[in-house]
Amino acid sequence: MKRFAISGAVLGAAFVGVGAACSNASSTSIANDTNNANDAAVDGAIAKSCASKAPTLADDPLAQNPAQCGQPAYTWLSGNFLGDVTSIGTTSTSPAGAASILIAASGVTKTGPLLDVMVEQIAYTTQDRGKKIDATALVAFPTSGASQTSYDTLLVLHGTAGFNDSCAPSADPSTPPLLAALASLGYIVVAPDYIGLRSLEGPTGFLHPYLVGEPTAIASLDAVRAAQKLVATRPEAACASGKFVTIGGSQGGHAALWVDRLARYYAPELELDGVVATVPPADLVGETNRALTQEAPASENAAAFFAASSDWYGTRSILSQALLPPLDIDLPQAM
Repeated sequence: MKRFAISGAVLGAAFVGVGAACSNASSTSIANDTNNANDAAVDGAIAKSCASKAPTLADDPLAQNPAQCGQPAYTWLSGNFLGDVTSIGTTSTSPAGAASILIAASGVTKTGPLLDVMVEQIAYTTQDRGKKIDATALVAFPTSGASQTSYDTLLVLHGTAGFNDSCAPSADPSTPPLLAALASLGYIVVAPDYIGLRSLEGPTGFLHPYLVGEPTAIASLDAVRAAQKLVATRPEAACASGKFVTIGGSQGGHAALWVDRLARYYAPELELDGVVATVPPADLVGETNRALTQEAPASENAAAFFAASSDWYGTRSILSQALLPPLDIDLPQAM
């Protein structure tokens, strides 16, 4: 498995800034066509002869007892329901010619023709601290190139987008064209919103656990499973190969490193072939200490991390140890 940590805008600012703008609207149309007929739950059963391995947990102490930092004990769920697609939101198509503009602007050297693509907004089953929960994502996949029997999956992890459901990147109209451009190169592309940033299936009910590694990595790995199940039900799509590569920038870089950390325990049936983490906050202890003791560009991000993570870890009552009153109360409420 290849791992890379690179800085700057090596892969283009678009990768870092997916979903970077948070809207007050709860959802936004992201497609030319909205498939309302697909609002009902989607059966996760495989419709084509796509080979896929059942979700499983590693036989390892971490997988059996993941609770950390004084949390109450919990265990991860395991079963075929993980990654089930529960509903479809907006659906759009993108011809190869549309993607060629973004591909040319990015400087990517392509081999072979670009492909026509479909992009779908989905809700899928994942978990949080051992309890079922729905999350949302966008999945883009080629619909031309019928001779191809399978495509590898590209897991794209967005940078800081916001802290509640109204900020879900899958509801941002700027996101699908980027994913379509990547898919047109010959990938199944999945971009999860993360837990707490949900664009379908009603409100999550709690803040997005910003920069908390476990819930974001789990939602991302289940999004890969969901993408595999989705394309298996689409007659115009090739199967997913089972291999995937993760790319993320900023918060997404942090998420990419955590996907690498937990994939072998949470989803060992998936084959993680490489990780690209751009400008990741990889040392939260050092970075938050610096950001909270002196004014820095990351000070606001560090304050948001403490406010959001205090809910997830159950430490809201001692948040005043990190944030001076009344910020310990006002900031979570504002988020």
